[in-house]
Amino acid sequence: MSTENQTPKQTPKPSKKQRRRAAQRKQAMTFGAIVLLVVVVAAAVLGYQYWSDNRPAPAPQDLRVTVTDASGDEKEYAPYSVCQRFTGDCEEGDPTTVEVGPDDEITLSLPDEVTSQDWSLLQIFDDQSADTENTWAAGEKSEVTVRGSVESDGDGTARLSVVEIHALILGEEDGEEVPYGVVWAFNTGVDPDPEAGADTGDDTGDDTGDDTGN
Repeated sequence: MSTENQTPKQTPKPSKKQRRRAAQRKQAMTFGAIVLLVVVVAAAVLGYQYWSDNRPAPAPQDLRVTVTDASGDEKEYAPYSVCQRFTGDCEEGDPTTVEVGPDDEITLSLPDEVTSQDWSLLQIFDDQSADTENTWAAGEKSEVTVRGSVESDGDGTARLSVVEIHALILGEEDGEEVPYGVVWAFNTGVDPDPEAGADTGDDTGDDTGDDTGN
């Protein structure tokens, strides 16, 4: 029996027209995938924006300021007082005591509901000449660092006694927006200058002060 050498069949090469069609199909599939990805991302962004715009805002008394101490520990604090500006009704608590050494610093981080409006920071020392009040415009600053002591106009240094954050925040009452004066108050345990007549419970809500950038 004789055997014949069999030559394997060769697959015909695709024509130029077939290659062009295959490239066009690949491009169409790639373009479709890109369009689908853009649609999915746009839908996700619009959905988040709608949710963010329509979610209920927290009540002023539920807002929290975060205090970071010298060791890096963080703690959230509720407002000291919340006053409805139309009626004058107020909810008040006790000023919070935070420990701040003369060489230490603490950082106060504020929620968006506070920093989206003008807000002010009052610092009271055991030397009245060192007292400061600073105001920041909406969106300008979201946290501030305060020192346990500063140089006073007299001899030596002045120790930090009281820190207050004042803000005017919109809340809801009976389904309508109303303004609230909100104050966070922190004592350091150092007695203020008795000549200053400091009153940590005075919710003036004023947004005035010299913006020194402290």
